[in-house]
Amino acid sequence: MAIVRFEKNGDPFDFPVEFRRRFLQSLFPDRDDNWRPMFDVSETKEDFRVKIEIPGINKDDVNIEIRDNILMVSGERKESKVTDEEELHIKEISYGKFSRSLKLPAKVNSENVTAKSVDGILHITLPKSESEKPKKIKIED
Repeated sequence: MAIVRFEKNGDPFDFPVEFRRRFLQSLFPDRDDNWRPMFDVSETKEDFRVKIEIPGINKDDVNIEIRDNILMVSGERKESKVTDEEELHIKEISYGKFSRSLKLPAKVNSENVTAKSVDGILHITLPKSESEKPKKIKIED
């Protein structure tokens, strides 16, 4: 096990991560969102299913919209305040606003979309429109 000197201002081994963050911040200084929750997208015959990691976020702080067949999820993870009695040593959790959008590969029935949050994962089910569902064609005799 190696002994590493504790740096209060950050992990000395996270130089590439910090460099990337600062580089992107220099390119997009007015950008409100400072983190991006991860997506998983799957498809069945009936619907599309999207899972989004949003641990520690109240469901009232998340907004889900569908416009022009684009799923847009936005929200905010609010930072907890550090009291005078505690001293912060490491800060790795990302806070602030986020916004993600996903162009759906087929038309969905936006009236029947459902969303549920379970154990920090937001599950969104987007039923395909009737015109997009596979149909079996019977051959006539």
